[in-house]
Amino acid sequence: MKHLAPWLIAAAVAVEATQGCAFGEEGGAVIPTRPDAGQGGSSGAHASGGSSGSGATSSGGSAALGGNAGAEGGTAGTGANAGSSGAGAAGNGGSAGSGVGGKGGSSSGGTGGSATGGAGGTGGSGGIPCNATNTCMGATSIGTVSGDDGSDQVTQSGATGQWLKLRVSEDDSSPLAQQMHVALTLSVPSGLNFDLYAYLDVDNDVVECGKVMDFSMKPAGTSETIDLVWGETGTFANNSDDDRWVMLEVRYLSGDCDASKKWTLTAKGN
Repeated sequence: MKHLAPWLIAAAVAVEATQGCAFGEEGGAVIPTRPDAGQGGSSGAHASGGSSGSGATSSGGSAALGGNAGAEGGTAGTGANAGSSGAGAAGNGGSAGSGVGGKGGSSSGGTGGSATGGAGGTGGSGGIPCNATNTCMGATSIGTVSGDDGSDQVTQSGATGQWLKLRVSEDDSSPLAQQMHVALTLSVPSGLNFDLYAYLDVDNDVVECGKVMDFSMKPAGTSETIDLVWGETGTFANNSDDDRWVMLEVRYLSGDCDASKKWTLTAKGN
């Protein structure tokens, strides 16, 4: 064989390389098939992903290899991007490799759980508030009894703590001394504990809310009793008016209050 001039050999190699790139032959410039989806097809000498090959390229021979690369990209979940080399100037690897390209993973998310919370439970039937809802100055008036004549009596009932106001009048007009007296009894239902406090200013006819004259504190379910005495002492009357306001506090201590379980206060004069 004749020896070719070096410049002829170089020209032949260049032509062969150009034909290999243009017609997608497996010979020519060596372009390995890559497993990753980012390098699709073999368009031109520098195919990378969806970028168009350099030079004028056409869909030829090795476009199927680009398709294979696109298929492998598909299994990675990004097949659409991986197969962007092949036929045409930019090379559509996806089209060339559609024969063997696997489908990418589903992009649909799972069905979310229900955001609606469960129905709230029904509240239990609670008792009534037990502490007093009124005050000493806003006390409930229960009437009047005579503190030195007859045997007047008034009553008042309730199921919770409460402030009460009792008027005790002086009615005896004899020259002899007669003390003022009132007996208080608080009947308490079983299972509940209410105490009784009596407020009285023996020297002045005023509503007294701070000075406790007497009190009764007994166990639950036990009646509370108080006896109040004031006014004239000695043999003769004092010629002073001994009418007084007696403020009474029914104070809740313990137990479950119920509208059907009532205490009863009885005030008996003289």
